Amino acid sequence: MNQCLKPLLVLIILLLRCGGISDHGNARIAGIIADENGYVLSGVEVTLLKDSYNPITDTNETPVVTTTNYRGYYEFSNLPQSVYSITGINEKNGHAFLKKGISLLERLEVVDSLNIRAPGRINLNPDELELPDSAALYIPGSMIWREVLQNSVFLSIPVPPGSVTLKGFDLETGKETYIGPEFDEIVVESGYSLVTMHKSTTPRFVGEDGTFYNEMQGYVDSVYSVTAAYPIREPANEYMYRFSWGDGAVTNRLYGPVQSYSWSEPGIYQIKTQESRENSLLQWSEPILINIVLPQD
Repeated sequence: MNQCLKPLLVLIILLLRCGGISDHGNARIAGIIADENGYVLSGVEVTLLKDSYNPITDTNETPVVTTTNYRGYYEFSNLPQSVYSITGINEKNGHAFLKKGISLLERLEVVDSLNIRAPGRINLNPDELELPDSAALYIPGSMIWREVLQNSVFLSIPVPPGSVTLKGFDLETGKETYIGPEFDEIVVESGYSLVTMHKSTTPRFVGEDGTFYNEMQGYVDSVYSVTAAYPIREPANEYMYRFSWGDGAVTNRLYGPVQSYSWSEPGIYQIKTQESRENSLLQWSEPILINIVLPQD
């Protein structure tokens, strides 16, 4: 296939699979686009998406796009009441955003200011994925895609910061290729690279005698220690750790691999860790379990 036609093929097929907005309404989405320092940005193209990240098209199958004015202002009007997402990119430096879940179901107007931040990156080894011979990886609802070359062992994809989905695409047949549940929702931070080839070390509980445990039973409001590295290394600037405690709480990156936590409600909780080195993040680890029960009288 002609190399120049492949991006066009991806765009055409993705748009044909998306619905239009022939049913007009009286709702609108508007806002101001600014850079990381708060300065407004003019000339930024903002694309309207379904909440599934698929582009919304008009009756001519053209993506619904608007451009910020000299004050950084954008607006989509006459919209049916639904749930939308928006995406945009600053062509001057490649910084982008992707915001989902803008609900107009119970109101007619959403006005929001957004800051375009430095992109993150997803670094992966295509050989670890089940892909056809002629394939690409792409972020649904955006024009971000990378062709997978045969025998390539490393691929780096720039993505807007936040939660994104990564999917495969067969360039010959035009069919989507499922690449695994771990790519259904990927959280990528501004300025960081997520290294999907490597998972963080599975954490361990640390007993009072220093013994490591894969699982544990504990009591409500009692404190338990978890380590992301064993043998336990001294805190060092090149290693940072994040802890997910299974109850919705996530500890920000800290230098020490050992952290303590308590749970206020009975239940079985999954604890995971994520390691970062310089500007690279490893995948979240496999979880370990703790069964929290009420103290016995």
